[in-house]
Amino acid sequence: EFYCEFRVILPKQGLRWRWSQAHPMRMPDGGTLWHGIILDITDRKLMEEKLEQERILLRTLIDNLPDRIYVMDSQARKTLANIADLRSTGFKKMEDIIGKTDLDVFPPDLAKIYWERDRSVIDSGKPLINFEEPGLDAQGNPSWLLTSKLPLRDMHGYVIGLVGIGRDITERKLAEAELQESEQRFHILYNTMVEGVSLHELVYDDSGRAVDYRILDTNLAFEHITGIVRDRAVGALASQLYGTGKPPYIEIYTHVAE
Repeated sequence: EFYCEFRVILPKQGLRWRWSQAHPMRMPDGGTLWHGIILDITDRKLMEEKLEQERILLRTLIDNLPDRIYVMDSQARKTLANIADLRSTGFKKMEDIIGKTDLDVFPPDLAKIYWERDRSVIDSGKPLINFEEPGLDAQGNPSWLLTSKLPLRDMHGYVIGLVGIGRDITERKLAEAELQESEQRFHILYNTMVEGVSLHELVYDDSGRAVDYRILDTNLAFEHITGIVRDRAVGALASQLYGTGKPPYIEIYTHVAE
């Protein structure tokens, strides 16, 4: 008995695929008679080729994206990972990560966070979109990820796992932390310096000429020097705040702004 698939070229139909199954039968004279069936499987083979081309296209796409992309089954075991996800975990070969859960891959503190969120998506069927979470890079250094986890459903709508996408935002988080630290240092300096400082916004008339300015902020020294408390100054027009009619130094401020 044998089974085989083979191609034939027909005069009018061109290339076609066939599937054959045959069984041997021993004849009385000692000879062998083969009998079986041959089926046209061209449509099936064309569909398989199309699916394979789509699989190659999808694989090429996800493996060349910088984001970490992965798929998990209903037990939160990885069934697919792209190159970025593989490298981030420190594994060298795809088969090393397939079948593992976060509990098998990450330190307990991180694994617990990931596991709870994975189970939440799988159990509830509701996605988690663009949330920030801690992570590790390939060298085990702390990192930050912007992550989305989406329920994966079968053709009947039942949740059979999840699809995860993680974008490394470590540089952005470091820049935000540095900016926050810089702002804190600025505010400390701003409020401890002995010189009075106020931040102004010019106010223009319909012709585009600066006619006044609004106080946006002041430091503590400004209050000590002028006797005007910050709550009264912020938001006020200079012409009204100082009671001078004409805003003090309006020409100088206009020149500087221009």
